[in-house]
Amino acid sequence: MTKSEFSQMLEGLDIPVRYRAFKRGEAPRPPYAVYYQLGKDTVQGDNKPYFTTESVVVELITTKKDEALENKLESLLVDNKLFFEYEGESELEGQDLYQSSYAVYLI
Repeated sequence: MTKSEFSQMLEGLDIPVRYRAFKRGEAPRPPYAVYYQLGKDTVQGDNKPYFTTESVVVELITTKKDEALENKLESLLVDNKLFFEYEGESELEGQDLYQSSYAVYLI
């Protein structure tokens, strides 16, 4: 799955989604999501590359813990056969916002 296809898939959350970040002053009211590439790994054998996986982080930004939205994202990932790991949650200091992060592996 390409990052473009991944972005289209995230539109299924029915919330604003942006690559990396919203521009200053353009961030919508929560909930919204941002995603960005974390890295790339190439699986190799017999002196040649077989395939590359890209890791992408998805951050859900909400005003409080939103388990329904987290479940919706997880369902989208499972339905699209994407491996993911829940990275954790945190409060964005000074912003009264809550962030849940997922690492997703695109093959």
